[in-house]
Formats: sequence, C-alpha cells, structure tokens
Amino acid sequence: MFGKYKQSITNKLVSTYTNKKLFKKSFHSLMNGLRENKTSREFFILYGEIENKRFDDTQLAEEYLSVVINTLKDKKSTLKMPTIKEGKKENKIYSQLDSLIFNESVKSLEQNLRNKRSLVKHLTRPENPLKINEAVSTSILSSLVSSKFNKKYESLSEEEKKDLKKYMGINKKALQEEFTTSKKEVMGKLQELKESNTDKEVLNKLDSVIGQIDTQSLDGVSLYKLNKLKEELK
Repeated sequence: MFGKYKQSITNKLVSTYTNKKLFKKSFHSLMNGLRENKTSREFFILYGEIENKRFDDTQLAEEYLSVVINTLKDKKSTLKMPTIKEGKKENKIYSQLDSLIFNESVKSLEQNLRNKRSLVKHLTRPENPLKINEAVSTSILSSLVSSKFNKKYESLSEEEKKDLKKYMGINKKALQEEFTTSKKEVMGKLQELKESNTDKEVLNKLDSVIGQIDTQSLDGVSLYKLNKLKEELK
C-alpha cells in the first residue's frame, strides 16, 4: 500500500542525508517515480498533508479528512508505485490512511472507524510549537538558527575557553575525521527528531538547523559548536 512506499522514500532519504552525492542520486531516483504518475504525486502530497496539518475546528478536520479519503479512493485505480524496498519502520498515520483508502472489507468497518477517529484526533492535536523533544532543549535549536549563536560563545567560562583552544590546535586530518563523525551523529539525531514531530514550525526549525550544520566550514570553532550540540542531544 502507499503508506509503506512513502515511508520507504523517507527512510532512504534520511539514511543518505549525510552523503550529498548519494542523497542527490537517491532523491532524483525516487522522485522520478512520482513524476511519472500524477496519481502517485497526489497521494504523496495528501499523505503528507494529513501528517502535518492541524485544525482548531474538529468538524472542519473531519470534513477535510473525508474529502482526502474520498479523493484518493477515486484515484487509487490509476495509482502506480515504482518498486522500492520496504522498510520495517511503520508510520501509524500512513497505515491508518492505507486502511481507510484501500481496505473496504466489511470486516474492517470497526477498525476503520477507529482509524478515522484517531486521525481526526491527530489533526486537532494541541498546538505546541515549542515542544520538540523532552530530551532536547528548545534553546539549543533556537540558538543555532539565529544570529545570537556566536554571541552565546562570547561569554565562555575559562574552562570552556581552554576547551575551545584545544579544538583550534587540532591538526587538519584529525579535525576532518572528528568533524565527519560528529556531523553524521548529530544529523542522525536531528533526523530522528524530525520523524517524531509533526508540528510545521518545529520541522522548519529542524530543517534550518540541518541546513546550517551542512554548510558549516571545517574548522576548530565549528567542531567545538558541533560537539556541544551533540552533548545536548544525548
């Protein structure tokens, strides 16, 4: 069903994110499959909309969900999905949509009522843009995507200054190796945060953080900042 296909695309892109060349190749390969079939693109977009949208009005949420389900039901006969290895990780929202759209058996009536209720609850979830993850401080991400980031390090303690000085003295080879390792670990943790959140503001902030890390220059200061973030993300 389409939910597993969409999740497989996400898994593939996340797994290749730290390798620009491989990520670009995977992205174009996966997107080509969507470009070849208009219905596939529409499924991809609307599954994403259900995952990320939020309504204050329950009735509006119910109506929107019904329209999406009926629209995709009408189009499912023309849906074509390229062959792709399915991942083991399941997205609950996608699975519920799959059941509502593709499983019309009388035996699934009760389960689909529960699926619809669950999706409406998701669409009307409380707005909490500051909640990213209990294990992660919002201020960390905020500082990384604002001009205040460097100011934060102007008031380092003597111990922190000594620590930073060590980073400045690392030879180029060691710097490259540690930077690559730390960057891969931090990117992985940030991607995990993206997968566990649905709030658009949080997702945009995480994307901004990932973008900034991806374009950081290779030097001691950047490695120091990266490792500080890695500690906070543990």
